[in-house]
Amino acid sequence: MSDLQAEIKCLTESPHYKKLKELANYKPKFNPFEVMGVRYRELTHSSVLAWLLSDKANIDFTKKFLDWVADEGKLNDEMKGKIANFQTSNDMEVRCEYGDEKSRIDVFVRFRSLKLAIGIEV
Repeated sequence: MSDLQAEIKCLTESPHYKKLKELANYKPKFNPFEVMGVRYRELTHSSVLAWLLSDKANIDFTKKFLDWVADEGKLNDEMKGKIANFQTSNDMEVRCEYGDEKSRIDVFVRFRSLKLAIGIEV
């Protein structure tokens, strides 16, 4: 099994990933895409998020996202330290609609230097 496959397996078996369906019931419902007139265009949503994460000029967004992941994911102190020192998006891989027909991840983000993979369900 490759490193990438192992990271994806770890991600999809994590309790955080399994709780995604619970988050669908979050209140209050606010959808900025509805305001923009693209409410039912999931690929547009995924593309915007992927762009925000992969844009090299937008490293501050990526760092804030990683900080949020560290806090919400209850990561250990070593990983939190690595995330706090994250400086570059050069080692990132961001993909939309990653996987096969049966198990597709809307936005997949891999941070090679952190040995961290994140799946986002839009």
